[in-house]
Amino acid sequence: MLIITAIGRCGTSFLARFCHEMGADIGEGRWLDGLDAGMEDPEVCSINNAIVNQVSKGKAFDVEKIARRIKRISMPIIKDPQFTYHPLVLETWLAARKDIKVVYLWRNPEDIAASCKSRPLMNGPNFRNHTDLIAEKQLEFNRTLKRNGVKFEKLSFPQFLHQDRKVIKLLNKLSDHPFHMTKSREVWEALRDEKKVHHGQV
Repeated sequence: MLIITAIGRCGTSFLARFCHEMGADIGEGRWLDGLDAGMEDPEVCSINNAIVNQVSKGKAFDVEKIARRIKRISMPIIKDPQFTYHPLVLETWLAARKDIKVVYLWRNPEDIAASCKSRPLMNGPNFRNHTDLIAEKQLEFNRTLKRNGVKFEKLSFPQFLHQDRKVIKLLNKLSDHPFHMTKSREVWEALRDEKKVHHGQV
């Protein structure tokens, strides 16, 4: 299983949508035009939300019940930013499955905050004026990956939008879904729209 994740507004939705357009099963997530985001499978989100809600309240969660739900996930590729919200999210999945690999997308914290301000109706943590919190969460997730020996690749946004060959090869290496280079590049170019990339200080 390949997990696509990052703090929000880092291009995970673009990458997940590309995988979907190339025929990969990423679950029942939908693209939301008004947010230029989406593609999270509802069950994956529900699992991670249950973990985050309990941990944020300082409460324990039913690890065995969550593990059973995780093991039932059949998609080869999933996407959810909640993997970066707390180390226990990813670590709970790692304890339940031995086939997990990760594509971790990174972006300048100031640009993440600026993009969050442009999409005020989005769910998730309020990063709009907290670049220090964004940087802290990015570092924490990077440490979680390394501490647990996860096989992962890190891509920088928006730079990876111009690295289609590199990303397609990476997806072929990490996922079980085949990405034919010529067709993949055509789909990639059709989806890429840099007018939707928000930059700037907040």
